[in-house]
Amino acid sequence: MAEATKAAFSDSSFYERVVDILGVDHHGDHSVDTLLDVHALVGRGLPRESLAIFIAGFDRIKPVDLYAALGISGRTVQRHAASTNKSLSADNSGRLWDLAEVKALATSVFGGQPEAEQWLDRPALALNGSRPIELMKTIQGSKAVKDLLARIEHGVYT
Repeated sequence: MAEATKAAFSDSSFYERVVDILGVDHHGDHSVDTLLDVHALVGRGLPRESLAIFIAGFDRIKPVDLYAALGISGRTVQRHAASTNKSLSADNSGRLWDLAEVKALATSVFGGQPEAEQWLDRPALALNGSRPIELMKTIQGSKAVKDLLARIEHGVYT
């Protein structure tokens, strides 16, 4: 991953953008300033309403594509919505956080959410014709998407 993108991931303002995307209250005892703070937050489990907030925050990408990227079904999302007083599992929280990071990074790289969503939803030559949102299903795919975003940020498109 490019150095500037590594720096972005260690920047507390980047983490604030991610928690805002997820609708997480991150003030006071739950501030998110470091990667270890992120680890603690994800390990405790993100609030279930973060999932609904995140999904509702997209205009172009279909919920079914987001569910696939998160490794959950639409029915699971409905069950989570019905029991908002609980937290997501650490695994689901980690996947949700990772996807929110990609959204924050893509929005920054492309200058706005509409452009970021368009990029996430279109086949990318540098990703062997896959849509970035499709690759978010795995850790390795997520890394490939983040690496490509870092290259684009530095003007290297292939």
